[in-house]
Order: sequence, then structure tokens, then C-alpha cells
Amino acid sequence: EHGVPEQVAALESRRTELSRLHDRVEGLDRDARRVVVEASRLEQEVERAEADVALAEQASHEAAAARQRAEAARQEHAELLDTLGAEVQELQRRLDVARDAVVRTTAELSGATARLGRLREELGATRGARDDAVRRVEEHRPTLESRAHDLRSLLTVPGLLAAAVGDEPQRQRPDLNLSDVDDLPGSTLEVVRSWALLDLPRSSDSNAVHAEMRDLLAGPAADHEPRVVPVGGALALLARDPTGTELPIGQVADRLVEVVQRERGLLTDRERTIFEQHLLGELGDGLRARRLEAQDLVRGMNDLLAGVRTSQGIRVRLDWDVRDDAGPDVRAVLELVGRPLGALLAEERARLRDALSALIEVQRAADPERGYADHLARALDYRRWSAFRIRLSRPEVTGWTTLTKRTALSQGEQKVVCYLPLFAAAAAHFTSIAGASPTAPRLVLLDDAFPKIDVRTHPLLFGLLVDLDLDFVVTSERLWGDHSTVPSLAVYEALRSPTERGIAQYRYVWDGQVLSTEGAS
Repeated sequence: EHGVPEQVAALESRRTELSRLHDRVEGLDRDARRVVVEASRLEQEVERAEADVALAEQASHEAAAARQRAEAARQEHAELLDTLGAEVQELQRRLDVARDAVVRTTAELSGATARLGRLREELGATRGARDDAVRRVEEHRPTLESRAHDLRSLLTVPGLLAAAVGDEPQRQRPDLNLSDVDDLPGSTLEVVRSWALLDLPRSSDSNAVHAEMRDLLAGPAADHEPRVVPVGGALALLARDPTGTELPIGQVADRLVEVVQRERGLLTDRERTIFEQHLLGELGDGLRARRLEAQDLVRGMNDLLAGVRTSQGIRVRLDWDVRDDAGPDVRAVLELVGRPLGALLAEERARLRDALSALIEVQRAADPERGYADHLARALDYRRWSAFRIRLSRPEVTGWTTLTKRTALSQGEQKVVCYLPLFAAAAAHFTSIAGASPTAPRLVLLDDAFPKIDVRTHPLLFGLLVDLDLDFVVTSERLWGDHSTVPSLAVYEALRSPTERGIAQYRYVWDGQVLSTEGAS
């Protein structure tokens, strides 16, 4: 009758549909209840809206009435202004300005009232700080009085503060007053603070002062009679200036500096005259001659070394050049002193004079205690301006190289390279004095000669001594010197027996070919 299926599966499907339908009915029921609630709320909102509309219509009617009254009042006000004239308009303007001023004044009064409250609080804090400061000032008054007394004592020590700060305090600040503690001016406190910030090189006690005074008395300063005088709790250092007046030692030093500078200026004038008359003339010629002689000696040494080669084929020569550390003054002197004075232009003579003056001034500054003659001697010592360099030439290398500590040579080669210029220098020196002393011996003494040198090089070195016409005395434990390069030689052998007293000497003679003995002694 209701169309219900008979099969179980269809019935189960219908049951599922009924269940879903039931769920939908319940959902619609819930939605219906929410719709009913919302409809009720909307009805209330409609009622309130209708009430608001009524109020709005009433307010609109009242506003329209107010606008009508305002327009009537404005018209009436305009008519009154037109009737009363400009005087009322001015009063109206003043009234408006006064109203604005009242508003501003009211705002300013409010701000001033707030600031007054803050200032009253600060006033209380300031009064508390003032009372605390007054209390602390009273606590420190004894210390202040003591320090003021100490400062007054310092002012009585001659030259003390001038030595510390460079000037007397009264000259620093004329208004400096230390007589009344209650009336210390601010300038006094500023000066005292500046003294406290001084970066003194060191602090000194009485022992250090007396020790330095003893050093002064032991030197040239003793001529000025320095002495230490106790003044209060400090020490005053006094001395006599060039006029004999006793003054603080700092003032004496300043006056001595003035005297020295004045005399140095006079000395500079005398130096200029000496340079013109002697240094640039007589001594300049002598210095030029010495330089030429030295160059001739170097040239002679290189001539002697020109044909000498070691067993390895190494050649040696000497270079005598300006030192690498020579200053511009030395280089200027060397440039100009090689030419005769008459060949120099006026500006070149001035350059030479200035360069020599600078060299002398360097020596005087380095050792002011020496005399002027010593300064001249050291400044004009041309030997200190140049330096020797040993130059090497090897068969496998083209050109000459300078011998240094890093030069790749064996110990034996190093010693040979050093012996060659030594022998050449001795020979050149003896040759240079041969004219004045023709009978002077050309003697070279060698103790433990030629150590660590290859025995094949010994004939070369002995032969070089012969070729250079040098007489020699050689001591050695193993050298005999009986080489074909030596034409004649006397050899003494010293022997000693541990069991016997004394030393036995055997004399041998080498004639260039045969070594023969002449007996023992």
C-alpha cells in the first residue's frame, strides 16, 4: 500500500534514506528556531529604528526652527551693527581679542602653575644640597687653610714655582691672592688647578736635589757657586749669574743661555772669517791634497793587485767611495773641495762654507765639552767620510762584485781575499813615506799566519810579499816558507822537551832552492 520494498537490501537502503531524511528534518528544525530568534531580533530593531526616525524627524524640525531663529538673530545683529556704526564693530573686535587672550592666559596660567610646583620641589632639593655643601665646606676649611698656608710658603721660595710652571705666579695672574682663605678669588683656584695638572718629568725629594747639586759642583757649574738654601718646608736653589748677583738657579740658567747665544753669534761671525781666510783657503788646499794623496794610495794598491790571482783565479781590488750613511753636507764638501778655491763661483764658495759649518756644528752639538780645535779636527777628518769596499772578480762571473758577509766563499778564500788588500795597503803606505824616510823598514808582522788557507796558496801569498818588497816576520806551527817564490828566508824552529828545562832553537836558511841548517842554540 505504501510502496515499501520487500527485499532486505532495499529495506536497508530505505532505512538509510529515512535516517538521512531524519537528520535533515532535525537540521531544518534548528534553522527554523534560529530564524524565529533572528526575526524576533529584527522586529525589535525595526521598533527602535522607527523610534529613531521619529526622534530624527523631531530633531530636524527643531534644527530648522533653530536655523530660522539664528538667521533672524543674524539679521537683527547686522541691522544693529549697521545702526550703531564702526564704534560697536571696534568694540566687538576688541571683545574677540580679549576672549582669545583670556583663553591663552588661562592655558599659560595652567602651565605656570605646573612649573611652579616643579620649581618648589627643586628649590627644596637645592636648599638641601646647599646645606650639605656648606657643611662639607666647613669640614674642609682646616685643609683649605693648611693648603693656602703651604701655597703662601711656596711663594716665598725664590725661583721654585718659576722652575715648575715656567713663570712666577704673580706674573701668570696679577690678581692671585693667597692671603685670606675666606676671599680666595676664582683666578687663584684656576691657577692652583693648573699647577695640579702639570705633567712634571719626575718628583724630587731633598736627597735627589742634594745629589744633583753635588753633580753641579763637580762640573763647570761650580764657577757659579750653586747652593741649596732651606726656606720653610722647601729648598731654594741659588747661584751667581755672570755679573755675580745671586739669583734662583733657573734665572741664572736663562741668563747664561742668553750669554751663550750672544757669544755663539759672535763665534759664528769669527767662524765666517776663519772659513774665508783659512778653511776655504789653506786648510781647504791641505784637505784637497790629502784627498788626492789618499786617492793615489788607493790607485797604487789597485795597481799592485792588478796582476794577482788566487789559486782559484779570484782577483781583488779596493774601492774608496763615499759612505752610504754620509749626509748631504759631506757630499757637498766632497763635490766642491776637489776643485781649487779660485775655480769656485761665489755661490759654490757659500755652499762649501755652509757645508763645513754644518759639519762643525754637528761635532759641537755631539760633544760640547771639547774645544773648538777638536771640533775642527773631527769635522774635517776626511777619512771618516769614505769607506773601503773589497771588490771581487771570478773567472766564471763577468764584472766585479762587492765582498759582503753573504758572499759565497770558503773560509780559506775569505782569508786570502782579506790578505791581498792588507799587503797592498802596507806596501802603498811604505811607498808613500819612502820619500821622507827612505831607510824606513817595510816590515809586516803576522802571528799564526795563513790559517785555514790551502797549502797550494801559500807560495802565492809569500811571493806577493816578495813582489811588494815587504819584509816580514811570520809565526806558525806548520809554515816554513821554503817556496820558489821566496828568494831568501831565515827560519827558526823552537823545540821544547817536557822533561827538560829551556827551549832549543834550530836555525835554517832558505836560499830560494835549498833549505839548510846552521845548528842549534
